[in-house]
Amino acid sequence: MKRSFWKIFLILILILGGATLFVLKPWQDKTPPNFYRLQRVAKGQLRLAVSATGALNPVRLVNVGTQVSGTIRELKVDFNDQVKAGDLMVVLDDDLFQAKVNMAKAHVRTAEAQVRLARIKYDRLVKLRQAGATPQEELDTAKANLDIAEAGLEQQVASLNQDIYNLNNTKILAPIDGVVINRAVDVGQTVAASFQTPTLIDIAGDLTEMQINASFAEADIGRLKPGLAASFTVDAYPGSTFKGVLRQIRLNPTTTSNVVTYDVVVDVNNLDGRLLPGMTAYVDIELYREDNALIIPNTALNYRPSQAPSRENGSLASQAVVEANPENAPTEGEAYVLDKGQPRRVPLTLGATDLRSTVVKSGQLEPGDMVIIGENVQSTAERTLFSRPAGQGGPPPGGGGGGGGRRGF
Repeated sequence: MKRSFWKIFLILILILGGATLFVLKPWQDKTPPNFYRLQRVAKGQLRLAVSATGALNPVRLVNVGTQVSGTIRELKVDFNDQVKAGDLMVVLDDDLFQAKVNMAKAHVRTAEAQVRLARIKYDRLVKLRQAGATPQEELDTAKANLDIAEAGLEQQVASLNQDIYNLNNTKILAPIDGVVINRAVDVGQTVAASFQTPTLIDIAGDLTEMQINASFAEADIGRLKPGLAASFTVDAYPGSTFKGVLRQIRLNPTTTSNVVTYDVVVDVNNLDGRLLPGMTAYVDIELYREDNALIIPNTALNYRPSQAPSRENGSLASQAVVEANPENAPTEGEAYVLDKGQPRRVPLTLGATDLRSTVVKSGQLEPGDMVIIGENVQSTAERTLFSRPAGQGGPPPGGGGGGGGRRGF
């Protein structure tokens, strides 16, 4: 009876031990199928740009004002009118100015008469002095009176010229060829030029060539230079992208709430006339572009296997960030791919980066290859629990000694 019991007990032990080995063996050195997160590398375009918002403006804009005060009698132009240099645009009431001219002319005639009279007296005294019939003092006085009369005549002529100039300024002419984009006055309105020249009309020189004045942060200015390609959009034409070229970085900074910006001028072709002055432009200035390049995500360059020793060199975090221009030398990096279920390191030579993706210049990667970009947290726990080497102490999860069942996955 006792021998049969021990035989049955021994058989049960062997069965239980075999079953345990059968259950645990598949977990030895096995990686869960969803342990790694992968992403495909592919050919594509890497483009780096900086952005800002600006306004479309005519390249040449003239604010036409008046140098004299008066009431507007006539308006010869209106919004959107084309004008040529010298065209009459505004006529001010000139009655007062004409009266001043007439008065100045009378003063000139009076001064001319005084000069003639003073010259006659002087010439007479010269003859008397030559005959010894008049003292030198009287001749000197006559000469001084003649000089005073001639100076008075010059003064009256200058005053007449000034009044004629003011009279002529009551007729305001177009200074350039262009189009009227603003008219700030109307007939009957009085304009005063006492302290500053009031603006009556704005003329844009040529709307087929325009410019964008955009404010760029000082952090971006160091990467900008004249000649870079720019693209922009406007709210008026959703889905349309327009082209331009950076022409100038103006040296006058603007500081607002301790933020320094610089005015960047972008030249724009507007032959079709779709773009209008004052439109808001959302500008991108292209710093670097590479087409048909092998692109790898930066998460793959930063990934290191959790079971592998850390490397001091080679990660994107430790390498110098590649600036956005073609002259930069390539840098070294690495990524990992799955080889028979395990990570395999792939050395790479890297090009430019936009801080999300990086160009692969050379290395054992092809379009379509899957690179490791991370590890799933739950799967990491699985691997830690179930990849324990055989013979290491401690029961497997769900076994005896600790109580509680094994968590299902």
